[in-house]
Amino acid sequence: MSQPFPEPVLRKLTEEPLWQEANQLADFFYNLTGSFPDTEQWYSAAKIRSACMDMLFYVSEALGSPQPSTAETDWSHAAKAVTALRAMYPFTGRQGFTKTDPDIVLRLDKMLKMIGQEVSIAHKHFTQVNAADLDLWREKYKIWKKIDDK
Repeated sequence: MSQPFPEPVLRKLTEEPLWQEANQLADFFYNLTGSFPDTEQWYSAAKIRSACMDMLFYVSEALGSPQPSTAETDWSHAAKAVTALRAMYPFTGRQGFTKTDPDIVLRLDKMLKMIGQEVSIAHKHFTQVNAADLDLWREKYKIWKKIDDK
């Protein structure tokens, strides 16, 4: 039998700094991509909008999930989306679609650092739960082995 997870902590999403920042950055990027030319050949606007949707989705899932076992994966997906934005934003500047604002780049970097901390916390928790689970299975195996040896 596995160790039960602790009671989930219900969070008010709108008060979470990562959720607030994800929403503010998504609004910024959606407004930004609206000014891209219709003939834009690299599909940068679509990729940025997709990364914004993924960022919002996975940050919300990680913060709102009652299952701590999924948090590491959700935070990792959120980090990938923010990393995509971090890569695409300066690229659109080089394409001539926008002027890159260093403050936005710094906000993305800060968000990646915050998400990295969440990944570490989730990984540590998941490792502890798995270790406790493994200890129980080892005990069961020892009992089974004693019975089987008789």
